[in-house]
Amino acid sequence: MTAAVSDYHSWFSRRALSMPPSPFGQLVPLMRDPEMKVLCQGVPPDSCFPLLSMTCKLLDGSEVVLSEADTRLAQRYPPFACGPLREWLLRHVLQLHSPPLAEWDITIAAGSMSSVDLVCAMLVDPGDVVLIEEYSFLAGIDALRSYGAQLHPLPLDAEGLRPDALERACTELAQRGLRPKMLYTVPVGQNPTGTSMTSQRYAQIYDIARRFNILIVEDDAYFYQQHVQRGAGCSDSSTSAAGIPATSREEMPLPGMSLGPSFLSLDSDGRVLRLDSFSKTLAPGFRLGWATGAKPLIDRYNMLAYASSQNGCSLSMMLLGKMLEAWGDAGFEAHLRKLQSALRSRCDALVAAAE
Repeated sequence: MTAAVSDYHSWFSRRALSMPPSPFGQLVPLMRDPEMKVLCQGVPPDSCFPLLSMTCKLLDGSEVVLSEADTRLAQRYPPFACGPLREWLLRHVLQLHSPPLAEWDITIAAGSMSSVDLVCAMLVDPGDVVLIEEYSFLAGIDALRSYGAQLHPLPLDAEGLRPDALERACTELAQRGLRPKMLYTVPVGQNPTGTSMTSQRYAQIYDIARRFNILIVEDDAYFYQQHVQRGAGCSDSSTSAAGIPATSREEMPLPGMSLGPSFLSLDSDGRVLRLDSFSKTLAPGFRLGWATGAKPLIDRYNMLAYASSQNGCSLSMMLLGKMLEAWGDAGFEAHLRKLQSALRSRCDALVAAAE
């Protein structure tokens, strides 16, 4: 069995390997020092920023207030504004997934699609073999193709990606002298089939990835939209919400934050790069998500992000960070339950209409 990953260079693309460390990262501490005058910022003086403070009213009638100091930071570059959101995300990922890897990290992203594009830029050279579900997220497929990936589709069943098909593909490719660069998977609410992996399926696929030394890109935008606990009311091998009578589903507790396993929660090797999104949980207009993985992966991701998206919108980061900070865990879970309840009702109505 392959040991924990110690060298990521064989996974990185030529472009990613050629990127020098960002000088901006070295300048940020100096820019934060009020006694230091940095002449290369290329931004207006703080006194010329147009926004003074902000107050946003939420659906429950409460308010999120950005002080003058917070609003000033929100009009600067993302490293100055991301603090509250980054701290919340670190606690949240630890609570939800408990990554077993010693050195993992998160980075904020300019939406999940930006993450997919940056991951492709970081990992894919023209001609690289990428394993992918036979039906998958169209924009993800387009991104992979745009970087010249040679896509190798794998069949699915009611539990998602089939481990036997994955192992057979890896074996056949190895016999031809080829090693897949990565496996791109949508494990929960698979787009477009809607399947969700079971605990056993996660473990089987992760074990195969270890044996063949494959990186898993876990694109889990629909993770929080689960409105029936995986395995609730049915065997662990049948997680389809539509397969449970609506009268029974109404009596089931909503998942809230009890959302089941992930590849990240199994990743003791450092071979999982997980992508999450606020678009499906809060609102797409924030244009924010986050990526989680081994620190070398996140560091390289940030090097590429510096030369492109800069990790997202500072104003959205500050507003979202302060809102989640004010909500706390209980408030965020209450929001999830409200979302899950609305999705369950819509699912039941759609299934009833189809019948």
